[in-house]
Amino acid sequence: MPNVPTAAKRRAPRKKAESAESNVLSSDRFRSPRILRNKEMSYAQLAECDLAGSDFFGTNLVHANFRASRLIGVNFTQANLRFAVFEGADMTDAVLVDAAVQGAHFEGAAGLSSEQLARLEKRGAIVRNSEKPPSSKLAS
Repeated sequence: MPNVPTAAKRRAPRKKAESAESNVLSSDRFRSPRILRNKEMSYAQLAECDLAGSDFFGTNLVHANFRASRLIGVNFTQANLRFAVFEGADMTDAVLVDAAVQGAHFEGAAGLSSEQLARLEKRGAIVRNSEKPPSSKLAS
């Protein structure tokens, strides 16, 4: 076997593969649904993103920013959405079953029914100024 100079034996360094979470946090636009079940995504900056059809089941999204994002059909079942911001987001057909929403901001969010808004408000979310106001409450 002929002697090969040491430099020739070296390979170009490989680029480090990024995890799904780092791709989500570094990208400002999405084209397809993401499956992000049971992830740690506190303080995620996802404003003005197209996340339609994504699955955030059980994901920790405390203080996440979804301002003006497209969240059509997104699954937030059992997600921790405390203090998250959804102002101006399109949440048509979004699923919020058993999601923790205390302190989350839904002002100006579109696509939520008056029943959904009433349930969110009852569970501690801020929903004033939403496009569809919650149904009026009876005086106690």
